[in-house]
Amino acid sequence: SWTSARAVAALAVIATPIAMAGKAKSNAALTSAVAASHRSDANRARDPFRNPSATLAFFGIKPEMKVVELWPGGGWYTEILAPYLAAQGKLIAAAPAGRGAESMAKRFDANPALYGKVERANFPTVLGGTGVAPGTAERGVELVLPDGPQQRERLPRVPEELVEDQ
Repeated sequence: SWTSARAVAALAVIATPIAMAGKAKSNAALTSAVAASHRSDANRARDPFRNPSATLAFFGIKPEMKVVELWPGGGWYTEILAPYLAAQGKLIAAAPAGRGAESMAKRFDANPALYGKVERANFPTVLGGTGVAPGTAERGVELVLPDGPQQRERLPRVPEELVEDQ
């Protein structure tokens, strides 16, 4: 009916600025995390190619999310996500047991103010890794980020016959 249509239109006019304000606050926090002075020069140099704000916004990142970063490598995502998720969300950094985990631990232990809330996990557990804490998946992991080209190469490939022509 006409009255219902006007009510829906009025609700959309009222709700849009509220939704936009929440998104703007989230985007401002993300922009701040990307621009933060603690980020390494090497990781900042990659920003024009990886577009961190746009990439993470595309993934739907929100400050209250639970995110698992696989193979944090040089910490490009970690430097951004650790402060971004610290207050409301959770970052779980998962590295292979051995050198990967040792490198991650060294970086995290050197800056507890930045990385103190980041949970650590190692894999595979059959080689002494700790795994992700029991119950973590029960409460939902919203995003898993593999980091670095060498890690993406290890991910399963989509068969060519399933890839649509561009």
